[in-house]
Amino acid sequence: MEIISLFTIIIILMCISLIVTDGDFLTPSFILESVYLVATLVMVVTWDVHYEWVSVGIIAIGLVAFQVVEILFCFDKSSIPRIVENNISSFVVIVIIVIQIITIILYISEIRRIGGKGLYESIKAVRRQNMYATSLEMSKYINVFVSRLMKLNYAAGYVNLYFLVDKIGKKKRDYQSVLLFISVFVYLIQAVLSGGRMQFLRMGLAFIIYILVVYRYQHNNSKSISVAKIVKVAFFLMIVLILFYETRVLVGRTNQVSYSFWEIFSTYFAGGLYLFNEYLKKPIINQGTAVGTLTFKDLFNLLYKYGFREKRIVPQLEFRRIGEIYTNTYTAFRYYYQDYKACGVIVLQMIFSAVYNCIYKSIKQKMCKILIPIYGFMFFGLVMHVVSDQFFSILSFGYIETIMHMLLIIFLETKVRVTYKANYLKMCS
Repeated sequence: MEIISLFTIIIILMCISLIVTDGDFLTPSFILESVYLVATLVMVVTWDVHYEWVSVGIIAIGLVAFQVVEILFCFDKSSIPRIVENNISSFVVIVIIVIQIITIILYISEIRRIGGKGLYESIKAVRRQNMYATSLEMSKYINVFVSRLMKLNYAAGYVNLYFLVDKIGKKKRDYQSVLLFISVFVYLIQAVLSGGRMQFLRMGLAFIIYILVVYRYQHNNSKSISVAKIVKVAFFLMIVLILFYETRVLVGRTNQVSYSFWEIFSTYFAGGLYLFNEYLKKPIINQGTAVGTLTFKDLFNLLYKYGFREKRIVPQLEFRRIGEIYTNTYTAFRYYYQDYKACGVIVLQMIFSAVYNCIYKSIKQKMCKILIPIYGFMFFGLVMHVVSDQFFSILSFGYIETIMHMLLIIFLETKVRVTYKANYLKMCS
């Protein structure tokens, strides 16, 4: 009965979203609700679930709070200043690629210094540091200058992936497309070296949203999509998931070798819903921790870095067993509820919704195309909400710095022009 109620609530919310937005299936609320619907189906098919009413209630009020904000944005008809996108500067793209390659060389030197052995063993060593150290502490292991360059490489990968998709969508497969592909490929090398499958998954999801948004622009903001396009997107999503599964050993997940694709996928994608219910049945009382340290751990660690706190925060959610696998994903609702209870779930979901809907509204009105790469980068937090919080808990200077790098690269690649004269270069915007 509880699961049926959860299904019904999610489906009703999805219908309301489509009605209010005139059938727009790319709105943040429709995507979030679709993710929870699929995760619920996977959970029911995979495990014997005895869901609690309190779990249904918290998830329901969280999704409703998210959608209420989106409805308010639908009634807001205020205009946004138009930003015209210029052609891409090949010179700037080449300069960025050179910086990316230098970054890879320096990063390989750093991981060899940390690992002290072969490249593969060094990658595993860096991955362990990434797992157990906060972003503010990584400067102890990776040179600060190299770390800054890595963020620039990170930003360039997402920006140039969007420009590449945009060019392919317009059927402009020229030398600039090759340059953009090289930039994205160099970033993927960094992703492999840093030992994180999350980066592959994040970029795969960004690629999907870029395809859908570019398709919309090409069809005059049409809310419909062809069956062939849906099949292509589904096919690419399957490839991303398979790569996510097959690269588990490459990035050091040797303990997952014996698990099947479905075991990994179901536990990773739907395990959060299952364990959130288990947490509410048997909650863990965290003693001696300040309120908000789970949801805003990076902000608390920022205070620690500058001497406003005596201890840094390293929240470790307890592992629980699902079938043969132990995991500690509990959906983003675990973060909000543990720190602030039901009222916190409502408030934080409304803030979360306001940010995503503000960006999406700007894109939908065809006013701020420069926000599309930003939205693609942040899209991961929307889809991964059913796994863990990927928005509030990672807010830090590093996260904001990456977005600023993306805006800088967009400006340089679309606004700056280099003209060649007799014996000098002239750069203008």
